[in-house]
Parts: sequence; structure tokens; C-alpha cells
Amino acid sequence: MEYANGGNLKDFLDKKNGYHQKLSNSEVMDYFSQVCSGLAFCHSHKILHRDLKCENIFLHNKDGRLILKIGDFGCAKGL
Repeated sequence: MEYANGGNLKDFLDKKNGYHQKLSNSEVMDYFSQVCSGLAFCHSHKILHRDLKCENIFLHNKDGRLILKIGDFGCAKGL
């Protein structure tokens, strides 16, 4: 798995909340679509994650854009 230099989604959102900052609608939709795309890829390969939570979504900062990656497939199940 690649190194996620941005930490995880829970820490990111907690930090934003601590500074009383809000995500814009476009950021929310971008992050949501990235997670959905990752899950669709897993499901197309007949893999169920079974432990999807903010702590298991990792952030990678690439050229100023956050790329979300799903990790921790320890509880995953192949169909």
C-alpha cells in the first residue's frame, strides 16, 4: 500500500472542526465520489470491505489535491 502523507479522514475532519472550518459542497462531493469510486472498484472485484469508517480512509496530498484511498482490508471478504 502507498504511504498516505495526509493521515486519515477522521483526523482531517477533527482538525477542520477544531478550527471551526467547514468543507465546501464541492469538496464534500469530491471526497464522496472518490470513496464511492473506490468501493465500486472493490465490489467489481467481488471484495467486501466490512470495516469502512473514517479511520480507514487515508488521504494523499498530490499537487495540492487530496486523494482519498481506502485501506485496512483486514476484515475484507472475497465473494
